[in-house]
Amino acid sequence: MPTLFQSLPLRQWYNYLCRHNRTIANHLIVLLAFFLPMLERPRTTIIFLLLILLVFKKDLFSDLKNALLNRVIQAFILFWSVNAFLVPFSLDLAFSFSYINDIKFFVLIPLLLFINVDKAFIPRIFGAFILGMLLSELLSYALIFHLIEHVPYGTHHASAKDPSPFLYHMGYGVILSFTAILLLYNTLKATKNLQKLLYGLFFITVSINVFMNAGRTGYVIYAIAVMTLLLLMYRQHLFKIILIGSLFLVTVYSLAFTFSPLFQKQMGKAIQSVENIVTKGDLHSNIGARIAMGEIAIECIKDRPLIGHGPNIAAPVISQKAREINSPITYLHNLQFIHIDNQYLETLVSIGILGTLFLINIFIQIIRFKQPDPMLKTIQISLLVLVLAYGVEATFMTDMGFISKLFLVFTTLTLVTSTHLEKLEKLHVKNFLYYALSAILIFFISINS
Repeated sequence: MPTLFQSLPLRQWYNYLCRHNRTIANHLIVLLAFFLPMLERPRTTIIFLLLILLVFKKDLFSDLKNALLNRVIQAFILFWSVNAFLVPFSLDLAFSFSYINDIKFFVLIPLLLFINVDKAFIPRIFGAFILGMLLSELLSYALIFHLIEHVPYGTHHASAKDPSPFLYHMGYGVILSFTAILLLYNTLKATKNLQKLLYGLFFITVSINVFMNAGRTGYVIYAIAVMTLLLLMYRQHLFKIILIGSLFLVTVYSLAFTFSPLFQKQMGKAIQSVENIVTKGDLHSNIGARIAMGEIAIECIKDRPLIGHGPNIAAPVISQKAREINSPITYLHNLQFIHIDNQYLETLVSIGILGTLFLINIFIQIIRFKQPDPMLKTIQISLLVLVLAYGVEATFMTDMGFISKLFLVFTTLTLVTSTHLEKLEKLHVKNFLYYALSAILIFFISINS
């Protein structure tokens, strides 16, 4: 005779969640990818739901063991660990300790995704991200053509002059460049003409959007990302692809300079800044301030080269040094941002040579990782090169901003090599409906929580 507990629907739900745990988790990761280029709160809600699902995961310890054997996952965890280890040596214990809690996602995201993602879901996950970018891009064009004046739940600065709906324009330029290489890869590899046409058209609109935004970093990253992808895909034709890629990029930038007033304006500012630096030694510009910041950062590194000044305190340390030496760039005397505009100097100032070695270890392990799927390996290395280039002007591994999460999520996805599902059904209208309803539900739960 069944017990009362066994006859309750709760018991049935428990059994269902245990049996279908991995499938449910993968559906949630599809939704995570959709929200990734847009809203923070739904992403956080989905990560929370993935954590809850761990309670019903029968093979949790086995999966965790496999994850911890992965060298790239180990590298992410070690980087977080060295930051935690260096907290007691920080010049500001409270600030550094709080930071360690903030960057827990360096451990959480790789582990959650690695133990759950099934390779059969990878196309859906990438597709959901591209769909999210399509929505973001439509809003960007709506701003550009004055169809809307602002984006609900978007960034406060989003406008026709700065059409980045959900991100600061620097980050938006980077995510557009990453989306461009995903679309270009699919365009070149698609076997059906309709697929080539759709991916190709989207690639063109994304490329145009890069140069209609205010982020100069995106202008540079776009060229690096596209050329890296082409070289990885056609490395057996090295000289030919360099020539073709260079001609393509020259054409793109020529068109951008001709038809995009914002691109002309931003590049004009950059050229003028460089001329002032070279001819007059004038560092009173964004580029000049970065050079001055770099010089002061080097002096700070000399003070504590091995272990740095403490996790997350590069900006205040540089501000203090700028005041001590009375730097003529008064902007540096009291930096308003938490992080400085260079990942590598940030790491050296904060956690020294010791921490930098652990950062470099992440890059080495990603390069060395043996991914048999050529598509995933190509995306993996392209993303790595993209963020390494981005690190010259910003941080991507010492904060939990959008680029950090983009890097963690997609790098982890490219580590997946196996599938636990016998067969994943093709997407039908009802699947899209389920995903749409789930996304709407998560959105409203998130914004009202």
